[in-house]
This record gives sequence, C-alpha cells and structure tokens, in this order.
Amino acid sequence: MKDSWSVEDFEFSSKFVHWFDRVVTQGETLVITKGGKPVAKIVPAYLDDASKGLRGSAKITGDIVATVWEP
Repeated sequence: MKDSWSVEDFEFSSKFVHWFDRVVTQGETLVITKGGKPVAKIVPAYLDDASKGLRGSAKITGDIVATVWEP
C-alpha cells in the first residue's frame, strides 16, 4: 500500500482538488480528521476492500445437503 497522510477537516475543503489528485495519481490514502480523530478516509478505488463485497469470503466445508439434526 502507498503512503497515507491525514488532514484536519478545516484544511480539507480548501485543498480538496490537490489532495484528490494525489489519491488518484499516486495511489495514496487520505485520512480526514476532526479534532485529531479520524472521521473519513479517501482511498483509491482499487484498494477499497468494501468494493469487493462478500464474494469469495465464505468457505463451504462438509456436506451442505445432509441432515444435521433429526427430530
């Protein structure tokens, strides 16, 4: 993963275009903070795990058709 950096919310709006370009062109991650606490993150789309959803995250083991419990 490329570098990441953080910026306070009041600075973010004035320099958004510049920082957005860094995320896109250099693959860096931008963390936006408020009062020193992270509140948002901008990451390149190809690094965003949420975009993958749950596909491929489950593994089936054993027989999924057989009866497990009989009354």
